[in-house]
Amino acid sequence: MAKVNTIGVDLAKNVVQASVVSPSGKELQNKELTRVKFAEFLVKQKPSLIAFEACATAHYWARYAQKNGHQTKIIPAKAVAPFRQGHIKPAVKYRAFKIGRIWLKRVQGYA
Repeated sequence: MAKVNTIGVDLAKNVVQASVVSPSGKELQNKELTRVKFAEFLVKQKPSLIAFEACATAHYWARYAQKNGHQTKIIPAKAVAPFRQGHIKPAVKYRAFKIGRIWLKRVQGYA
């Protein structure tokens, strides 16, 4: 598999937090987007590996991303739980980044 960016996604009720991580583990972007803007974001991104935490809408967004040429992984909530930092909004900012890092380490074998 060619080295591609990983996008960690945290889906919430009204906004989506998306963090783009390079194959070397460097964070390239970390954006809070509305659902409409997130759909546009997926269309504009080059093909990437996108990691979603399992939730009610994760399958919908995974299918949407696959239609736009991305690979997707849905991570069980139990695998993400150790990386949660609480319910404070600033702490949520880096949650999507950590979801991406989980898959860089466990699935792709990157450090």
